[in-house]
Amino acid sequence: ATLITQALLAMGPDDPVGDEDFRDALGEVANVVGGNVKSLVPESGRLTLPEVTHERPSSDGCSLLHELALSWRGRAIVISLWQLPG
Repeated sequence: ATLITQALLAMGPDDPVGDEDFRDALGEVANVVGGNVKSLVPESGRLTLPEVTHERPSSDGCSLLHELALSWRGRAIVISLWQLPG
């Protein structure tokens, strides 16, 4: 997460990453991925705004629709698409 934030915000490798920078960068990644996913599905659904936290959100009542494991600059990154209840 730190490396992605530094790359997106054109920060140096020694620049500290604050919570606001972290939320901005990963929120932008979530928006780009979400927009691309939404353009690929035949039936347009509703996407929520991304919630960026340091903890994994609760998945109670949610259904995992798809998960993709990737590598970025030698680091693992997993993108998951969940269906929220209701």
